[in-house]
Amino acid sequence: SSDLFDSIMTPIALFLNTVPSNCIGVLALVVFAYNLKWVPISGMTSGMTTGWERTLDILHHMVLPLSILILFRTASDFMTMKSSVSQITTAESKGLPERKVLFRHVIKNAMLPYVTSMCMQMGSLLSGSMMIESIFGWKGMGQLFYQSVSNHDFPTAQLCFLVSAFCVVMANLISDIVIAFIDPRIAS
Repeated sequence: SSDLFDSIMTPIALFLNTVPSNCIGVLALVVFAYNLKWVPISGMTSGMTTGWERTLDILHHMVLPLSILILFRTASDFMTMKSSVSQITTAESKGLPERKVLFRHVIKNAMLPYVTSMCMQMGSLLSGSMMIESIFGWKGMGQLFYQSVSNHDFPTAQLCFLVSAFCVVMANLISDIVIAFIDPRIAS
């Protein structure tokens, strides 16, 4: 069953890693918002709502952009984990028990690139996803950066770039700390 899962998920993850998120975002808008009318076309809210209605309206507007972001991040994480785990074949060839191979070799070695990838993704998510925000009409750091560059508002663009760089550097620092905790050999 793991071979079946791998043979289905690998082509899907490869496809998602090669197609830009803005293409999938536009296709998702056409299918789910325009044709099926399951989700709103753009914006963060329909307006004129308060309390729980506003919260539910925001969540309804969030479904498609969040789904696209999760889809792309998961595909990237899948490929990272697949690459890390596929490199660990020596322990299996020595005849060690599967449980011992899993906990001693696979998880420990596969977690290092995965943690780095997750922390770097957090840095980019905090700094904004310009394409997704532009396509779905969400106001965020990516949208602000895009508008400031379009309007030649360079001080705002520099601030956006500085905040994004800070988020990525902090995510990298957190990644290094977590990796040193997982594998103390790296710290020395």
